[in-house]
Amino acid sequence: MDWDQVAAQDPAYAQRWLDHYPSIAAPGGEGLEDFRNRIRDAMDSIADQVRGGCAVVVTHGGVIRTFSGNLARRGNPNEFRCDYVGCWKISREQQQWSTLREITLSEVCEVTGIRS
Repeated sequence: MDWDQVAAQDPAYAQRWLDHYPSIAAPGGEGLEDFRNRIRDAMDSIADQVRGGCAVVVTHGGVIRTFSGNLARRGNPNEFRCDYVGCWKISREQQQWSTLREITLSEVCEVTGIRS
């Protein structure tokens, strides 16, 4: 569903969500803490699978903003600026996530061995 469809289902709740984000769940959605946990669990699982290697994760801006906000220990994921298109390098050492920085598509290709 797009936002117009969500808002049409329950306009009052949709407005309350806009006014109080991120303290309440999106209409029909999960709360921010559940979202954060789901993202962290998925990223941990990916890191465990590649064990020191490299993985490319393609996702929408909300996921990277939320995950990056957690890395920066910020409460509100919107405090971390992320354009809709971007590549980010995130490292995990000794079960701790760190080293967040934006990288170019060329760097992604170099790190992963993908030819552009």
